Amino acid sequence: MTRSECTYYCPDEATGRRVIEALEESDKRLRERPEELMLWDWQATYWEAETDNPNGGGTVILGVAWYDQEFFDERRDAWFGRMHQKIYQDLGIPLENIEVSHWARLAA
Repeated sequence: MTRSECTYYCPDEATGRRVIEALEESDKRLRERPEELMLWDWQATYWEAETDNPNGGGTVILGVAWYDQEFFDERRDAWFGRMHQKIYQDLGIPLENIEVSHWARLAA
């Protein structure tokens, strides 16, 4: 199994709320496509507040579990594609405020 962690730095509370709402909406739409549910799953979404930010900013952290290596290999860079870049622009998050890391479980 492979795991990804996506972080979205939000300079203020309003941006953070937009990101979380967009993730919830996307999750709902994707769950309506059951043929893909066995291939990946969003494990959790967290809000990590930036305590010294007077605008209420912080980081949204999204964990993804990938259950199919081929599907992961095809989709691992989807976050950087044209569609996602447009979404980030609409949400007010520049690409430099987004980080995606991938980990693969080593065979025993």
